[in-house]
Amino acid sequence: MNGKAIMSVKECAQILGSNERHIREGIDNKTFPFGICWKSRSGQRIYKISRSALMRFINGNGGDCDSTPED
Repeated sequence: MNGKAIMSVKECAQILGSNERHIREGIDNKTFPFGICWKSRSGQRIYKISRSALMRFINGNGGDCDSTPED
């Protein structure tokens, strides 16, 4: 695990013992409160996952969806 505030979908999936598709779907449908997604001009989906929001979620303190990756 690196020390950066933002993590990749792959790293998040590894931490949660899940797969990347599941993480993307959870962020897209707002099941997971620790990340955001948007489309670039080219149509590519870009995901940003807040390390601190993910840790709060894992510890049971992140049930709200108002966390942003800038935490």
